[in-house]
Amino acid sequence: MKKSVTLILTVGLILAVGGGVMKSRSDKAHKENDAYYSSVMCVIAQRQGSDHPAGYYLPYFNKVIEDGNSSYALDRKTLDQDEAQRVIAAYLSLDGTQKAQSQSDDAACRSAVLMALTARHPG
Repeated sequence: MKKSVTLILTVGLILAVGGGVMKSRSDKAHKENDAYYSSVMCVIAQRQGSDHPAGYYLPYFNKVIEDGNSSYALDRKTLDQDEAQRVIAAYLSLDGTQKAQSQSDDAACRSAVLMALTARHPG
């Protein structure tokens, strides 16, 4: 009886630690994805302008991400439409001053979009 309780507690601890590690990796990947998609959004907005509706930007995400793969790439990037739409919505939520500054300042654009993402979806 005592051994089975100890075994159950040990297995439970291992699963809890393992779950925490997996969540940590997932959170890190999510933050990296947010940063990458925010950068893509800023490049698109700087080239195409910031006064378009949400649907306008998605094909450009596809072009930048999927057409950016080298023909010899082993790990090809594919468009995550949900992530792209989240980032587009965050960008469109920026006020006029932020969008104007974002047109000429890459770092300000990425920072503003990431802050808007955090505000919209606190994690």
